[in-house]
Amino acid sequence: MHLYSYKDFLPFTKAFIVLVFFCALSMMPARAQTDKTDSLRTLLSKYKNNKDTLYLKSLSQLTYQLFLFQSTDATYYAKKLVAESKKVGYLQGQADGLKIQGLIHRVRGAHKMALEHLEKSLALYQRLNNQKEIGHVLNEIGLVCNHQGYYSKALQYYYKSLKISEKINNLPIIAANYNNIAGIQISIGNVDKALFFFKKSLEINIKANNKEGIARSYHNIGGIYTEQKKYEEALDSFYKTLAIEKEIGSRLISFETLNNIGSVHYYKGEYDKALEFFEESNRIALEMKHPVIQIYNHTGIANVYFAQKNYTESIIQAKNGLAIAQQMKVLTEISTLSKILYKNHKAQQNYQKALEYHELYGQNNDSLFNIEKTRVINSLEAKADIERKEKEISILNKDKKLLKTEKDFQEKIIYLIILSLLIMSTLTYFIYQSRRQERKANHIISTQNIQLKNQTEEIQKQAIKLTQMNADKDRLFAIIGHDLRSPINSLTGLLSLLEDKQISPEEFILFSSKLKTSVEHVHFTLNNLLLWANNQMNGIQTSPSKIHLHEIAQENIKFLNTLAEAKKIELINEIPASITVFADIDQVKLIFRNLISNAIKFTLLKGKIRLQASQQENLVQVNIKDNGVGMSAQIKANLFGNLGISVPGTHKEKGTGLGLILCKDFVEKNGGQLWVESQEDVGSTFYFTLPKA
Repeated sequence: MHLYSYKDFLPFTKAFIVLVFFCALSMMPARAQTDKTDSLRTLLSKYKNNKDTLYLKSLSQLTYQLFLFQSTDATYYAKKLVAESKKVGYLQGQADGLKIQGLIHRVRGAHKMALEHLEKSLALYQRLNNQKEIGHVLNEIGLVCNHQGYYSKALQYYYKSLKISEKINNLPIIAANYNNIAGIQISIGNVDKALFFFKKSLEINIKANNKEGIARSYHNIGGIYTEQKKYEEALDSFYKTLAIEKEIGSRLISFETLNNIGSVHYYKGEYDKALEFFEESNRIALEMKHPVIQIYNHTGIANVYFAQKNYTESIIQAKNGLAIAQQMKVLTEISTLSKILYKNHKAQQNYQKALEYHELYGQNNDSLFNIEKTRVINSLEAKADIERKEKEISILNKDKKLLKTEKDFQEKIIYLIILSLLIMSTLTYFIYQSRRQERKANHIISTQNIQLKNQTEEIQKQAIKLTQMNADKDRLFAIIGHDLRSPINSLTGLLSLLEDKQISPEEFILFSSKLKTSVEHVHFTLNNLLLWANNQMNGIQTSPSKIHLHEIAQENIKFLNTLAEAKKIELINEIPASITVFADIDQVKLIFRNLISNAIKFTLLKGKIRLQASQQENLVQVNIKDNGVGMSAQIKANLFGNLGISVPGTHKEKGTGLGLILCKDFVEKNGGQLWVESQEDVGSTFYFTLPKA
């Protein structure tokens, strides 16, 4: 059974605070674990020829003990447990084996496999009505959802687990749920609520005398105080954690606590103390072969040396950490360490190296930006879900108060009936009053039911609106993050070096020529983006007039001829000069520009692109035909609906898919239709119609 450290929920704060680390609630000291595992192996050997229920129970215990050690043997024994249990129809053994496999997959980050095994085990525990294990598995499924960033879904599983665990007073799982709910609160920015739930977890662990749980709770509380810059309170919590860890002999947690103490001393400017704790943490991490903690210790030490202006030692530590971070693909620390190396080399006036690490920092920042964007969207969804649940709880509390009022009222009615037997002269009056009050109460209930229904409908409308807003924001972020940031970051880095006079204007021109194509692409994309954003906010407005299509086509051929010449593509205007249409001239220009640009993108060297038009009854049909690479049926089916998704061109040209969406919107707004016919390795023809003038 695992629960989060507070640091798992702070992925984009100070770099060396982020420690992706999990702790077993019931883990014993290493020696005791080894002894127990050895005794279980001995017990199993006695039953190897008599594989009954007792054998399977022992096999289940051994498998779980091995899992706590992260042993590769755990997977083998878990599969064996399932197979042997199936042979004798032992459902408990099957459920245990599937659960342990799910835990192993979760720890390894194989989320799909983890969910598959955990859900199968949950179904078996439900058949057995094993409430304790149902609560445990629901908590584990919540952790998997949390790993994937599905905070609302994770929260639902935590509360289901909490409800079941509270009914049977399963204190370890209750504490784990409070801890994990606190993590969700951190993810959505409710730090004060997170502190409340961490303290609730501490109370439960103290009640259960769960030493390791108590240590973890103090550790998480210390993390919150660190984020709040309450450093003395943070140190007090971390030293309490360290004392308990020494008492139970848990070195598996202690090196993380030592790192945190070092971080707090660093924030306080006590650099010698910070170094002492970082180095002690790293010594244990090396012994325990825990590379993630090593990364953060190298980061902490590098920061201390940089603060002391010992740039040589800072570079050594940062490079050591970066090598491990790149091997482990820890994006946050790759970004942090590359920035530290950039600052060190800049301080040493080694601007070539500084630029190299600045570019690495920018590349990783782009990746982290997209991850953070998804995390923020999921956080907003979770926050909305929590607010909705709080409203529902508030309504339920009001209903409870009303029910209590009704109960009190009923007691008064009984009292009045008894009293009426003694005072016959007032019987009619009391009955009349009671009925009047009853009608009033029913009216109140009816009114509140209507209000509840209206509130529910309003919540649903807000949820739909929020989903649409998040989708629009997601599409805009995708375009900005992928197509605009990288060229601008590169240009900013070059301008910074030019400003510092570390490169000459001639060298700047040499570098900037490589950015020309990217900047032109940004300009084209930005124009499309501004048009699309304006259309989304104000709607598409058309001002139709009589247009000569041949002239419009020729104007766009001249505009895009540089791109065509780069690939030696011939642009042929075969549209008759006599053909005219009645449409918005600016929108028709954009349609031609995007469709011709798209044809150039997917046409090979020395290809041909023909622009043709023919008059029909009330419409003019325009064909833009290329002999390029064509497209598959699947790409064709999704061509006009996927903003931010585009196939690279024949020269690796990038796109966003936004141009085709604008073309479709503008054609339809002008009273026409847009479609495409394509065959792979033969070419594509885009058709659109416009009203005849």
